[in-house]
Amino acid sequence: MYIAAGIMNINEIKGLVEEGESQTLEFKESFQEEALHSIGAFANASGGTLLIGVSDSGAITGLTIGKNTIREIADKIASCTEPRVIPDIQHVSIEKKDIIVIQVSC
Repeated sequence: MYIAAGIMNINEIKGLVEEGESQTLEFKESFQEEALHSIGAFANASGGTLLIGVSDSGAITGLTIGKNTIREIADKIASCTEPRVIPDIQHVSIEKKDIIVIQVSC
């Protein structure tokens, strides 16, 4: 399933989770250094989507989202990538669990 960068609805995100990981889709339970590596790889390839708060098996684990979480993630990505990557970042609640969708265009 290809989803253009921008706002995704819950059904689109659930569809991606059901499809599982691929060259353009990765799941991470938290935003750590490994997520930054995935973002860099997407930026150097054909783009991709990273779902934070989803396990490798596709289980929605969720994460704690504070009022500055999105800004902190955007700042971390911008400061750790060269050339600077500016992805679309979205907070979504699925099954009463919060996840973050990061879409990287190339």
